Amino acid sequence: MALSKSKYADIMYEYDERVSRNKRIREKRKNEVNEKIPGFKELDEAIPRLSLQYGLGLVRGESDLVYDLDKKAREIRLKKKELLKEYGYSEDYLDPIYDCPDCKDTGYIGNERCHCLKQAIINTLYDQSNIADIIREENFKTLSYDYYYDNELEQMEKIIDFCKAFVQSFEREDANRNILFFGDPGTGKTFLTNCIAKELLDKGHSVIYFTSTTLFDTLATYSFRNYEDSDDMKGIRDDIFNCDLLVIDDLGTETVNSFVVSRFFLIINERLNRRRGTIISTNLSMSDLSERYESRSASRLLGSYALLNPKIADIRIKKKKINKI
Repeated sequence: MALSKSKYADIMYEYDERVSRNKRIREKRKNEVNEKIPGFKELDEAIPRLSLQYGLGLVRGESDLVYDLDKKAREIRLKKKELLKEYGYSEDYLDPIYDCPDCKDTGYIGNERCHCLKQAIINTLYDQSNIADIIREENFKTLSYDYYYDNELEQMEKIIDFCKAFVQSFEREDANRNILFFGDPGTGKTFLTNCIAKELLDKGHSVIYFTSTTLFDTLATYSFRNYEDSDDMKGIRDDIFNCDLLVIDDLGTETVNSFVVSRFFLIINERLNRRRGTIISTNLSMSDLSERYESRSASRLLGSYALLNPKIADIRIKKKKINKI
């Protein structure tokens, strides 16, 4: 799907805002340190002067002076780090701040779009801005074992460990990058999906999230309006087939027809062929899946996906009971 010039400009404006914000934070830190640490400001101001003298020395070929200046600059930098630690700061407290260290918040690495810009474009195209808010709340750090009772705990520990291992091995050539969460509602399937999505986003992978209904509605809109060969439709197909991780949440909530069945098979089959990762969550059983989406899709899921079926009581009900206490 093509990104309009205005939408692209909006994204790059956000990058400019990010740079400005981080510069303000760094400047505030500098002022704080200069006020709290005696002599730090003088050391900080000495570096630019030494750098200028160093450059002139190089031009003039004064090798002894250049050596002495370089040595002095290194001593000053070391002294600054020692002072920061002495006063309770980390050594990198005054280093430049970046939301994305890979592109230094420019959106580009050389002439190529950085993974963070690619994901920003994906979020804009597929209206996934709420995902950032969701994964701030639903991730491995906020995951709690308090809602698992007796034998549930041992089972969920194994499932959670598997999900963490899935993230760690995702970049390996021989990795299984596909998971099917299935079974009863309220067992944490979507939560665990979000945990994995956040970890992979943090590692720089592109993630596209669809509810099942939204996915098939989007595809149907273009197909039934004869836009199948449009640039937008080609772009959507390319994104769906090629993003590092495709999440299809709540499979089974859409209206099933021949179009949905054929597109579902096409997506999972094409992504398997391209060795792209897919996570599907559903409240359906395996037999229900086979019946709704035909045996060829069920066969792909059984043969190429890790099947995770949390057999626990509804966590939402547990939370309500705990909150009433």
